[in-house]
Amino acid sequence: MSLQPNTKILIIGGRGFIGSQLVQCFGARYNVTILSQTKVQSVILGYNFVSFDYTEENFLTFLRDNPFDVIHFLSGNPHPSCSETEPFLDIELTIMPVLSILNALQKISFKGSVWFASSVAVYGNSPDAILNEESVCVPLSNYGVAKLTVESYAKHYSRTFDLNIGVYRIFSTYGPGLKRQVIYDNILKMQRGEAEILLASTEASARDFSYVSDQALAIKFLSDKVKPRGDIFNIGSGVATKIVDLVKTIAELMEYKGSIECQTGRSLIHDVSWTADVTKISTLGFHQRYSLRKGLKDTIKSIIK
Repeated sequence: MSLQPNTKILIIGGRGFIGSQLVQCFGARYNVTILSQTKVQSVILGYNFVSFDYTEENFLTFLRDNPFDVIHFLSGNPHPSCSETEPFLDIELTIMPVLSILNALQKISFKGSVWFASSVAVYGNSPDAILNEESVCVPLSNYGVAKLTVESYAKHYSRTFDLNIGVYRIFSTYGPGLKRQVIYDNILKMQRGEAEILLASTEASARDFSYVSDQALAIKFLSDKVKPRGDIFNIGSGVATKIVDLVKTIAELMEYKGSIECQTGRSLIHDVSWTADVTKISTLGFHQRYSLRKGLKDTIKSIIK
């Protein structure tokens, strides 16, 4: 399949970090509608913008009145760390909205494609060093459990109700607009000139990092190339970088002269390493454009103006 000009695309969570990049990737060539629960006063030039609470009734009314060809669901709990102290947050912000739209799609016998955003967090403490889509998932957080639940519902509804549903598992994403996590936090610490940086990881801890525009392009690529039937795709670089090496690269780019030390024993989730096997998407022809160094340079530039 290949998306045609003026294809009607709905991006749920299109004002978020990755969602807003995805909106830009589709651009004016497609008929893009952004859906959010957040009511905003500003006009989003060139795009349709809709806001309502994510209930089954609201989805049902909206989707009956507005036929779409492709739906991307990127909404959910935006702060994974909060789910450890507020476990019902993921049910409220992630699971319930997904079930609401799935029920609505089933009732209207939706014929387009629907893609749900999942996370590397579903893998958790998987025994595999390189994580492919068939790797055993052992989530280490409520957030990871919620995302794995979303995947299970997506596959169940695809199989049971003949819906074209896919899932992309997004590995660690960074870039302009994300004001949290290890890259952003340490850029600010170095900008402030802190004498010492303590990392909540071991020397061996590593993550698969990708620049946000590459991740958005991968999502667009999948919706252009695949008509999903419960399919799952990893979206990442395929290369793991040690957290300590990542921060040392930021230090080099920022000419930071302070010390960088690892703190061990914080929690199991800080000590694991995740590397994406991206064979499945790369076989279809997708390859990322940004090197880690280039992405970090652009991210630093966007924060330090």
